[in-house]
Amino acid sequence: MDQKSNVRVREPLLSVDGVAKALQLSVRTVRRMIASGDLPVIRFGRAVRVRQLDLDALIGRQMRGGGL
Repeated sequence: MDQKSNVRVREPLLSVDGVAKALQLSVRTVRRMIASGDLPVIRFGRAVRVRQLDLDALIGRQMRGGGL
């Protein structure tokens, strides 16, 4: 069996809208963070998802004063 077929999602994947709501930011601001590389994403065709782990890391950088 191909190893890729055994991949399981073990963490939430958030939509851009979901990230914007969680951070109380506009969707446009979240898209800018994605475009600049500050927020990594996973793409499924045209769908864009953010791992909860990556969102938590972004928040941690902000709390440490890392800025965007």
